Amino acid sequence: MTRLIAAAILCVMLAGCGGKSAGLRLDEAGRVLETSPDSALLILEGVSEEELRGDELKARYALLKSMALDKNYIDATDFDILRPAMEYFANHGKPDEKMRTLYYQGRIYQNRGEPDEALNSFAEALTVKSVTDSATMARAYIAMAVIYLDAYNPEALAESASRAAEIYGRLGDEDRQLDALARALTGRVILKERVRADSLVAEMRRVAGSDPGLRSRIWPDITNYMVAFGTEAELRALLQEAETRRGVLTDLEKLNIAECHLRLGDSDEALRWLDATDGNDGSVTPLGYLASKVAILECNRRYKEALEAHTAFADSIAGRELATFERNQRLNEKRHRLEIAALESAARRQTTLLGGLGAGALALALIIWLYGRSRIARSRRELAEKDRDKAELELAKQRLEAENLATRVERLESESTALKALLDTRDELAAPVEAAIRERIELLNALLARDLTANEGYAKPYNEWVSRMANDRETFMNSTRLAFKASHPRFIEYLEERGLSESEINYLCLYAIGLRGKEVGEYIRLKRHYNISSVIRRKLGIDEHETNIGIYARRLMKQM
Repeated sequence: MTRLIAAAILCVMLAGCGGKSAGLRLDEAGRVLETSPDSALLILEGVSEEELRGDELKARYALLKSMALDKNYIDATDFDILRPAMEYFANHGKPDEKMRTLYYQGRIYQNRGEPDEALNSFAEALTVKSVTDSATMARAYIAMAVIYLDAYNPEALAESASRAAEIYGRLGDEDRQLDALARALTGRVILKERVRADSLVAEMRRVAGSDPGLRSRIWPDITNYMVAFGTEAELRALLQEAETRRGVLTDLEKLNIAECHLRLGDSDEALRWLDATDGNDGSVTPLGYLASKVAILECNRRYKEALEAHTAFADSIAGRELATFERNQRLNEKRHRLEIAALESAARRQTTLLGGLGAGALALALIIWLYGRSRIARSRRELAEKDRDKAELELAKQRLEAENLATRVERLESESTALKALLDTRDELAAPVEAAIRERIELLNALLARDLTANEGYAKPYNEWVSRMANDRETFMNSTRLAFKASHPRFIEYLEERGLSESEINYLCLYAIGLRGKEVGEYIRLKRHYNISSVIRRKLGIDEHETNIGIYARRLMKQM
């Protein structure tokens, strides 16, 4: 009933906008943008290109459309829509419009995977004077904090998040203020700054007050803080509270509890909590998990596994540093090329301008031209040096790959051996599942042959399989569902009886074959695929926090 009323109100709003000018409809979209971004997007889509007369109106439309897309969780990766606003508000319009344009320019860079360009846009947005849109300023600080966390820059992370928290506090937005304070606390904990961390925790507790919902939200961050700085008594009190929350703990909270046990000297219990994290909820970063795993395994004298975890951690760090270096290298190369192009253009203009003057002017022009050429030559030498550095980096990368060859071979052999043992010891495997396992073993053998002989030809079946799966994901998901229908028909019938669509059954089958939540999200290329998970949970009658959907799917398949 509520949805029908909302739809009726929206229809009335759109009908009322129908006879208005484009400018008035843009005003209407701007008024409802924060509270009803979906309605704002519908209003904007009703404005035709022919109605947008003049650069200012086109710029306003471009900015509002970019804002509406972002607030509706539609991530833009090109500047086609925003470009009129970028060109116009760079020199015209109100300060708020210029600041918002720079912010959403940064969001597009962020969506494109270009964090350095995104940071530049956010920083420029925050330098605009006389702005009144405090909420967008706070969003810019939060966006910068997200980038600093990914780049492992805890000092900048804490500073940016603290500034956002101050603004949200003035706006009275407690939810976002708590989120910003939590990000700032993460930075201070990483830096081991106890005094500043104490003040942030006190502020978080003040904002949360006695509200049980808000206090529950900050509990994971308080747990992280306690693990770093808590006394023995505080840690034991924390463990008692964790037992009461066992059924709703995230992987990050479980990992914090594991480290809490480790600090208290109970390595067995720490290992038990570590094993309880399955990485399905996305709350734990791979680096954070591996760092805790190394320490816990060492304390349990499982040195071989600890060494493997440490190697994986070191590889991840090296990969991140390599990616950062290469990104900076590309930016430097781009900057040098732009400088060369600008100098060459200036030299050509100066030569043309002074070419018709007298002997004295000609001599002066020649001096200027020679100076420009010397600058170009110097810039080219610098670019050549950068190219040499890049070549040296590539050699270092090849050496690193060679060092990791033995580890990769061992892992391939281990997985192949385990799958072969599974076929030898389990007779009850359904034919489609057995076929999938045998295909996997063949692919592993191909990869193993490639690593042992450095011959890419042996890995051709694997490469072809990856290419086929990447180009036809829908066919693969349908074939997986049909395979389950053949091997576990009652499982599929049960899902159909509960009202699940084919696409939802396909989604659940990905969990049934063993994929985790993050892998499923990457596979179907939907960042917010957890919305699908929520719909499936409602249809199957699963409580939101009752169980992991992957575990549920595999258990249901076995029961059927």
